[in-house]
Amino acid sequence: KIDFQEFNQQVDQTAEMFKQQMGGNLTPQMKSYAVQQVWNQLLQKEILKGEIEKIGLEVSKNELNDLVTGKNPSNQIVQAFTDPQTGQFNRNQLVTFISQLNTAGNPQAAQQWEMLLAAVKEERLNNKYTSLLNNSVYVTSLEANDEYQQRNKLANFKYVLLDYASVKDSEIKITDADYQAYYD
Repeated sequence: KIDFQEFNQQVDQTAEMFKQQMGGNLTPQMKSYAVQQVWNQLLQKEILKGEIEKIGLEVSKNELNDLVTGKNPSNQIVQAFTDPQTGQFNRNQLVTFISQLNTAGNPQAAQQWEMLLAAVKEERLNNKYTSLLNNSVYVTSLEANDEYQQRNKLANFKYVLLDYASVKDSEIKITDADYQAYYD
């Protein structure tokens, strides 16, 4: 099930983002594209969520902390805390934001942070699931070689073709014995 209000809210956010990126008015085509994009994202999210829950994949607290403040932070964290002047990830800005979040008590910033963490966690779960699927398909060198041989095997042969259309029907006389032999 997909909540209608959540769907509409995400469509509005996506449409607003398109409007800002394109600079100006929101055309009916852009609105339609926003609806389609949000629908596909929610559908993919719900389907993957069910499959991920079935097999029990999780992101631990340590793993999430590493994705936020570790040596290789998540792309979403890097994007959110990139210095616009230098274009480089600003770890100090991230640390300052987290410390202010814990002390300032700003509910809007806390909600945005929670949404960012949820997105990072969801991205990591999807990556784990995709990696699991990619690594579950294994082809041995024998199988690969056999497949290569089957696709590239060539054969030389000669054949004779009797074109039955070139023989006139009036030249052929079929007897009852011919029919009986064929039937038998």
